[in-house]
Amino acid sequence: MTIHRAVVYNKDGLHLRPASIIAQAAQQYSCSIWLEKNTFKVDAKSVISILTLDASFQSELQVSAEGKDEKKAAAEITALCEQNFSEMLD
Repeated sequence: MTIHRAVVYNKDGLHLRPASIIAQAAQQYSCSIWLEKNTFKVDAKSVISILTLDASFQSELQVSAEGKDEKKAAAEITALCEQNFSEMLD
């Protein structure tokens, strides 16, 4: 299992659009990927699950992945969680 830490830098947190981008990226991997905030763990391949984290600006998340491509998956999902999505959303 690969585990990374991420901080949400998007001032609006992980709302619908960033959650959708993260879930779409996670779905490209064959491994299992989870996001966790304050011991609440969700499937990173599910937009609805990501939204239930209520990850606001500067929330600390744990990104974990397990399976064939776990290292690459964890790195990409961590990077996405830490993006400021404002440019993508204009």
